[in-house]
Amino acid sequence: MYEAKNSERKILTEPPYGYNPEMINALDVESDKVRKGIPIDFSIAAAVCDYQSDLQAIRKSQKKWWHFWV
Repeated sequence: MYEAKNSERKILTEPPYGYNPEMINALDVESDKVRKGIPIDFSIAAAVCDYQSDLQAIRKSQKKWWHFWV
């Protein structure tokens, strides 16, 4: 599970993602709960999965081509 960095927060607030800063903070907290094994509500878990997928896509798009060979 990832936690949003400042550069990623800017991208997450723009289309097509459209998260607001409060939502990003809340999803980071819920993601941390999942990492620690603390149970969360199913609807929140679904939102965390979508958020983590978006965050992973952003990180992969920001990687330079030579990082894939490491």
